Amino acid sequence: MLRLQEKKVRQKESLTKAIMNFGLWQNEKHVKDGLAKLKSKASKLHALKVQLDFRHKVLEQCPADKTIFHLSKNRVKLSVEEVCSNLFKLFLPPSTEDQEGLIGRRIKHKWNVDGSEQWYFGTILDVVPGTDDWYNVQYDNEDQVLSLNLLLDIEQGDLEFVA
Repeated sequence: MLRLQEKKVRQKESLTKAIMNFGLWQNEKHVKDGLAKLKSKASKLHALKVQLDFRHKVLEQCPADKTIFHLSKNRVKLSVEEVCSNLFKLFLPPSTEDQEGLIGRRIKHKWNVDGSEQWYFGTILDVVPGTDDWYNVQYDNEDQVLSLNLLLDIEQGDLEFVA
């Protein structure tokens, strides 16, 4: 049992080192910009595999469709576009049935303050009762809890999840 745990820790360390080469792509623009820096199909597929593996093994994302993490279908390798499409599915906000997956998550949220963009760290506390899309957020070093519709900010890349 201890060996299995050690193996998982080593795997997470390896994936963390690998993701540092590319950065964690968190939206479609990140993917397109990251792939544009790579020349060969093989290097693009490798970068996409690193992104998928990191999300699967380190971030432990659990989509309903587990084939999102596969690089082939019926023993035929997927194209760069098909793998990108799978990665994009991991960026979608969870369905309302999976609201609980957001509760307790640490976030980095972009706000425009006096004409400049600033990032604030906080925690999603719970769903605003009686709503599907509104969440109570406590920002670090703030006493006030804010009720916000976070799904649009997630889609626009203005809200990112942090470990």
